[in-house]
Amino acid sequence: MIKQVGLAIANFGQFEMFDRTSESFKQFEEKFLKPISDTVMDDKLKIDHKNSDGHTSLMKAAQAGCLVVCEILVNGSKVSQVNGLSLDGARIAAKDDQGENAVHKACAAGHLHVVIFLLKRLVYE
Repeated sequence: MIKQVGLAIANFGQFEMFDRTSESFKQFEEKFLKPISDTVMDDKLKIDHKNSDGHTSLMKAAQAGCLVVCEILVNGSKVSQVNGLSLDGARIAAKDDQGENAVHKACAAGHLHVVIFLLKRLVYE
């Protein structure tokens, strides 16, 4: 999972400003986002798996400012009946070895759009 997120992040910069309905974004979505989404759909996957630095996929995506990947990870595979939000997506409050979570990572990197998204979802976590 972390490797797939890394690939999406590495290629996201060139698509960040594209409209999500554009053909270019659709190609990015098919090549990089669909594999992440498909992996999230696998109930056996531990979405909050940490790498050797204690970082989760969500932390990596938040630090890179990759909102679309954060959305996939947080929304998870099953949608709850409460406000249409997922209850089984990535845990926003999960902490790394330094006690920081995805919100801290996005703040430190200056990605306000990701911070706002994560804080809105954190209320339901």
